[in-house]
This record gives sequence, C-alpha cells and structure tokens, in this order.
Amino acid sequence: MAPPPPPSSLSFSVRRCKPELLTPAKPMPRELKQLSDVDDQQGHRCHIRIIMFYKNRIKETEHHHHHHVDPVSVIREAMAKALVVYYPLAGRLIEKPNKELTMDCTGQGILLVEADANVSLDQLGDFVRPSCPYAKEFLYDVPGPGGITECPLLLVHITRLSCGGFVLVIRLNHTVSDELGLVQLLKATVDMAKGSSSSPPRPVWQRELLKAREPPQITCALHHQYEDSGDHQSTTSMDMSDNNDTLHQSFFFGTKQRTAIFNHLPPPHLFHSSSTLQVLTAFLWRNGDGEDGIVVPICLPVAAMERFKVKLWRMTPGLMGIHML
Repeated sequence: MAPPPPPSSLSFSVRRCKPELLTPAKPMPRELKQLSDVDDQQGHRCHIRIIMFYKNRIKETEHHHHHHVDPVSVIREAMAKALVVYYPLAGRLIEKPNKELTMDCTGQGILLVEADANVSLDQLGDFVRPSCPYAKEFLYDVPGPGGITECPLLLVHITRLSCGGFVLVIRLNHTVSDELGLVQLLKATVDMAKGSSSSPPRPVWQRELLKAREPPQITCALHHQYEDSGDHQSTTSMDMSDNNDTLHQSFFFGTKQRTAIFNHLPPPHLFHSSSTLQVLTAFLWRNGDGEDGIVVPICLPVAAMERFKVKLWRMTPGLMGIHML
C-alpha cells in the first residue's frame, strides 16, 4: 500500500548546495581489501536508506546568548575524523573479471550534500514517521554516483530546518556494511563531535575468514534454512513479490500501543528491558492461529539474535514450537 499523501496545505522548498566529497582528516594507506562471500552476494548489491529527524538543541554561551550550532559543520568535521579509522568507506568497490568485488581504499571520500528547507519539524508533524512522504525531498540521489562499483559508498544528506533542527539522511552501499556497521560509524562521529581526544575503536576487517575454500567443502549439514523444500509455491516464502494478495503498509507503535500489547504478555517486569521488536514478535507468536502457528521472518546480527532469543523465550513461557534458524 502506498503511503498516505502529504497534506495539501504544507508546501516547502529545499535549497541544496553542490555535492562535495568528504575525505578522511588524515591521509590513509592505499590498499585493496578482500570482501567475504557473505558480502559479495547479488542480493547485497543495493543501497540502504535511513532518515533521521533531530530537534533543535539551543546552546547557551557564557554571555547567555542563544547560539545555534550549525549541524552541517559539526557533522562534516566529526565524520572526517571518524573516517580516519573507517577509511575503507572512503574508497570504492571495483569488480574483477570474475565478477568478484574488491574494496579499493582510494581515500576519495564519501559524498556530502548540504541543504536548507523552509519548513519546521512541527509543521512536518506526524509525517516524520514511516513512511515519510517527504523522504525524497530530504534525500537527493545525486545523478551518476548511484551505482555499486566505482561510486561513493556513503552519501550523507543534511538538511537544516527553519526551527533550528535538521534532517540527516544516509544512503549506504549494503555490500560493504549493514546497519550495525553504520551505527559504529555514527557513534564514532558522535564521539568526535563531543570532542573526544581518543581515537574510535578500530574495526576488525578480516572478511577473508568468511571466504569459501577452493574447492568449496561442506562440513556442516545443519543449516536447514538453505534446504530446498521442493514446495516453491509455499505461502511462507520470504519472497512474496509475485503475490497479488499481499498488502504492504507501515504501522507506528508508540508508547501507548506498546503498553497495550505488553499487557497481554507475562511477565510484567520485562516491560522496561524489552525492545518494541521483542514485544511485537512475542505477541504475534503467542496469538498465532492454527496448529502450525505463524511464520515471523526476522534477520538480526548473530550476537543480537542470541540476546533476542533469550528475551523472547522469557516473554512467551510455556509456548512450544518456537524455532529460530
């Protein structure tokens, strides 16, 4: 289902500056880095887009005058420092003759777009929630560098709002990183913006450890999720793009909705330590109809999945048939 149309009464314009390349604050080594077989899958050759809205935070000077800190200047300087550690993101992906991708740490930089919009966060109202009908206004897909190879791996679009707040939109090449890796970069950027004198923790690359041997050798047959069931018409398939009966729609779960759902889930002491994703998943599993229950596809990093399973089992005591592959 398409997102609701934006209110006709709200009209604003966005003035964008010329895109610039943001390079690491220090010269970094030129080298080639190998990707793993997990990274170099055809399904990962795409972009992840994330949009974040921030309220105005007024900083008072010693003379008690309100001083608006420019978010673009702060993020530009801090991210350049963070890229010293995360310098592969400033490089480019190249494709070998065998179609295999390799990271070329050229230090050319990420793409930064600075913009101003004559609209406030209050005017946007609830439309900042998914799916935001103004997302295309705040993320300008620069013509040309939108591919997977020989293009910037990261596009950062910062739009100042008239209220002093700003919108931060990030487009990330999924081949080189996922959301967890992006969070690490953003945390390093925040630490640099706060004036941290120490360098961020250096990320571990070592992706060659996840490369298949030559020739490949299957040593474990316990990954049933990769087995071919033979039933290619199953309604539990993860790919439902050809199902015309599928309805796509976004739902917002705030504090009130989360509390109402949790009232049906024991034990109550887990409420404050449970994420919204955990609460929703436990509720769906507990209220699935039929002897076979329901299928809830979830994809999380391994470490996060282990913690997720423990919390889920605590929230659904006595339930049988919960399987995570």
